[in-house]
Amino acid sequence: MTGWEYATIELVHDESRSEWSANFPSGRIVGYTSVLDALGQQSWELVAITPHPLGRSHIAAFKRQLPEQTGRSKNG
Repeated sequence: MTGWEYATIELVHDESRSEWSANFPSGRIVGYTSVLDALGQQSWELVAITPHPLGRSHIAAFKRQLPEQTGRSKNG
């Protein structure tokens, strides 16, 4: 059975720059495509995006497949 890992990030719109950005532990990534590219390089797949209920941001949900665990049969 395939296992999945999930993550959410907040994409914030900077009106002064007309850009979307996201903050990560390694720093801020500016640009919607740049955020998606950075996460895609880590095998994250965008599965949903929704407006944040409190303002000018969006919540993006991502998933990626967990590594196969060795030593376990496929039947459990």
